[in-house]
Amino acid sequence: MPACPYHLPACHRSRKNHITKLRADDAVLSRDEQMANAVFDHFDSIFCYKGEYLNHIKLEELDLPPLQVVHLDHCFSEEEIWQAIVEMPTDKAPGPDGFTGLFYRMAWPIIKGDIFRSFQALWSLDGRSFFLVNHAYMVLLRKK
Repeated sequence: MPACPYHLPACHRSRKNHITKLRADDAVLSRDEQMANAVFDHFDSIFCYKGEYLNHIKLEELDLPPLQVVHLDHCFSEEEIWQAIVEMPTDKAPGPDGFTGLFYRMAWPIIKGDIFRSFQALWSLDGRSFFLVNHAYMVLLRKK
């Protein structure tokens, strides 16, 4: 049986993009969890500033309406996420995945746990599990 014209390029790309080993400090890591932690720690040390900020914004001098800044440092609540979904147009997709606002509304009881966990990961700047977003299976179905 000849190879499927879609299978060979997909296998090649998978092999090409797969990282088998990663050198961190003086160690060579090969387990996925170890490599994910090493990459996270590397970029966390680069992008996370733990020092004192020298510039401060005085919002009262901008003549803006007063804000309750107490809630700015809290993760999104399930109600806030649901409110954003309700405000989405039902016939348009907000991203390249093609899922419309109607899809999110209808599938909310099923997907809300995953969506809420992804917002928590974004808020805590923990991107170690986002490989799951890009891990998908493509199935080719015959037309009848």
